[in-house]
Amino acid sequence: ARVPAILPLLLTGLILGKSGANLMALEKPLIDAGTLGPGGLSGLVTVAISILIFEGALHLDRRMLRTTPKATWRILTIGALVTWAGATLLAAWLLPISIEAAIVLGAIVIVTGPTVIQPIIRRVRLTTSLNSLLANEGILIDAIGAVLAVSTLDAVIQLAERGDAGVTPEAVLEAVGLVATKLIAGLVIGMLFGSVTATVMRRISAAERREGNTGSATLQLLAMGGCMTAVGLSEMIAAEAGLAAATACGLVIARTRILGLSDLRKFKELIAGFFLAVLFVLLASRIEIRAMLSTDSWREVVFAILLLLVVRPLNVFSSTFGSALSIRERLFASTFAPRGIVAASIGSIAAIRLTEAGFANAERIESAVFIAITITVLGATLSARRLAIALRVLAPKPNAVLVVGAHRLGRELARALAEAGVSVRVVDRNASELAAASSWGIPTELGDATDFRWMEEDAAPANLGWVVALTGNAGVDKVIGRWAVARCGPGHGLILNEEDDAGAVRPALSLDLSLRGYLAKLEDGSLGVVTTTDPPIDFTPFAAVHAKNVRLIAAGEGIPDMPEGTTYVGLAPKQAGDAA
Repeated sequence: ARVPAILPLLLTGLILGKSGANLMALEKPLIDAGTLGPGGLSGLVTVAISILIFEGALHLDRRMLRTTPKATWRILTIGALVTWAGATLLAAWLLPISIEAAIVLGAIVIVTGPTVIQPIIRRVRLTTSLNSLLANEGILIDAIGAVLAVSTLDAVIQLAERGDAGVTPEAVLEAVGLVATKLIAGLVIGMLFGSVTATVMRRISAAERREGNTGSATLQLLAMGGCMTAVGLSEMIAAEAGLAAATACGLVIARTRILGLSDLRKFKELIAGFFLAVLFVLLASRIEIRAMLSTDSWREVVFAILLLLVVRPLNVFSSTFGSALSIRERLFASTFAPRGIVAASIGSIAAIRLTEAGFANAERIESAVFIAITITVLGATLSARRLAIALRVLAPKPNAVLVVGAHRLGRELARALAEAGVSVRVVDRNASELAAASSWGIPTELGDATDFRWMEEDAAPANLGWVVALTGNAGVDKVIGRWAVARCGPGHGLILNEEDDAGAVRPALSLDLSLRGYLAKLEDGSLGVVTTTDPPIDFTPFAAVHAKNVRLIAAGEGIPDMPEGTTYVGLAPKQAGDAA
């Protein structure tokens, strides 16, 4: 259906829960989260949200964090405060709840939702900076907002138990200290266990790699154990500190060079998907549509709309002022803030606890959160692609070239592509050859190109579009070429002179020379790598570049019909090269 999973899950929970029971005149709902009791539901929420946050943090590796715009950190601080204040004022103005409950609701809707954001931005490929901003915000703001919301809830209930006489500056400072304690305790324990877990994982990965084993199952269990141990110890120190611990643990593991992280991420995505389904169906089963419609529920609808159209733009523009983001990217970000499972979970827990504490109409928090989730997710799903096209913030198609082989032929072809404006990277196991490539200013990676886990996690650029294997070993080149086709698509893997039997891997530079022959001719000067807009007759094309978009040309394909001003890279005899 091309919609985030939480929408059908929400509908399933409504049908199987109280709303469905009322509609079908059943004595009791088929699913009733109330049977867990407040403690059981709260415990399940803590465990599930910790795993979801840990799974999100695993995606914030070195490469992702390097490309994160500085504005992201301001959105996590200034923007979070703007959203909190704006949502609190809206809730106090529109909803029939106390100012204390409005403050809690404002803290809850600080979060967005990586489980909603990721599927949308995978389908709607945005510019690198915008994609990083939204993805990283969604992952990190979940932990910050969750800890802040739960701590605010605890503080509000504590102050309410003191009565009017107990609301003193000292009591407020004590409540603030509670928030700081949870954050600091969770972060310290999470970083500690993340470091220990990452060290053990790295050693086991290296040992099993030497033995030819993947070790993925062991690494997955280690990561899960490290995360949940950190969460459990943090919860013993301060309730809900486990959310911060899960974030810190995931960040430390993600930033450590461990082969097998891609398998770990896939495993955690499966676990996270399971918990997402369980939680959303359970929490949605508590909602009573008939009761909502019998009240002035338009207030929650207006709250959600203003949250998206007023508060979110204030958040983004106050946080990105003076940043490198373009005005078009800011406009897109200011309309894109779908909420997810963290908001739903904490909204339900807050409604239960505030109602038990005697706050009038506290159940309206839960309905306000679910309506906000529905409206923001529907808005993001329906408008994201159209808005991205209108604002011209779609990313160009993957265009980077990976050259396997840092010998002179690979280096010169890579340098010619780079000078034509193409993103290029060279991979080789020979450190001295890579050093020569690096001295020419070409990005390099040292390693075995047939280790596809390493290629996927470390060597391949994020925007990889083409791979050319020039190792000189026909068998190795074919293996790399097949991986390139699986990774980038048919025709996007080229190998020296030969074509793969399946036909999807194409030959490059077919001059009927071995790699040694090419290198000899380059060395004696009878053959040269040429960059030209007017190819000579005896020119052997390798690539065509137009407006920084590259197309690698297979042997025998000839010079393709390209727009005027296209730059061609290829080989030509020395005389022709000099003339060009």
